[in-house]
Amino acid sequence: MAESISVYYGKSEYLLNQVVIERIRMLEVDPFNVVRYDLLDDKIDDAYEDVRTIPFFERKVVVIDNFDVVTNETEQTISQWTAYFKKPSPDVILILVLRQRMKKNTVIGKTLDQIAHVEEVKDLDHKSFLSFIGKLFEEEGFTIEKRAAELLLERTNHDFDAIVQESKKLMLFAADDRIVTENMVIELVSRNLEEHIYELTNAFLSRKQARSIAIFADLIARNEDPIRIMGSITNRIRTLLQTKILLSKGYRKDEISAYFGVTSGRAYYMIRDAEGMSVSDLKDQLEKLFELDYHIKSGRIDKRLGVELYLLGA
Repeated sequence: MAESISVYYGKSEYLLNQVVIERIRMLEVDPFNVVRYDLLDDKIDDAYEDVRTIPFFERKVVVIDNFDVVTNETEQTISQWTAYFKKPSPDVILILVLRQRMKKNTVIGKTLDQIAHVEEVKDLDHKSFLSFIGKLFEEEGFTIEKRAAELLLERTNHDFDAIVQESKKLMLFAADDRIVTENMVIELVSRNLEEHIYELTNAFLSRKQARSIAIFADLIARNEDPIRIMGSITNRIRTLLQTKILLSKGYRKDEISAYFGVTSGRAYYMIRDAEGMSVSDLKDQLEKLFELDYHIKSGRIDKRLGVELYLLGA
């Protein structure tokens, strides 16, 4: 039965999709006989009828994304799927794609554990992400400098689709020398608010006041609300504090990744940044931010001026 039903789960949509593509390739099924459903958009009944419909000529593959929503359906729907899993059609290859493993204490989760091939598609760690980027450029005849790869990873927030899209842009720009440099990434790969806040907070905590004010001024010029900026700074410092506390309790990178629900690569940066901070300093900054928030909302100080004074350490 494991040949008929496969379950893949993991945090990365890109990696999950790559596993599904490879699985279908190995099955050597005509693309015409491959159908895909996403239960966040498609009807569960349509997917159920499809897996029960016998193909005319050869095997067919049915891929169902976000299958875990079935656990919230009626008992009748759950019973139908459970019955199918126990006696699947021999001519239908069913592939279920999930963001996390189904709980074993549910009827469907327990049944799948017993009769299906269940596999976790693990996220890449920091080193593997860099290797992926290097191979991505190498396959097209390009070389990317190590620092450029690091920066590309940071600016894309470890998003595979973003990495691929930005890599194409960089390759076009570097078509002559076929070498991608850090300056090219700085020039071509844009930052989002989270990345600006990341740099702003690092500069502030490193006591680089001029740099902090310059980044803040740039964000204001982009029409970002000072209160939103302050909220983002607060969230980042709170995350650093939580990470610092978890590290003191002996948490490893994979455990911190699971705790925050982030990728392994993101956890790498969180740990790296938290290790250079002290718990007392982070708590002190949070107290100042909470006080500033109160003063702004009570009208005691202008929001832009308040954030600027905070960044100056006043």
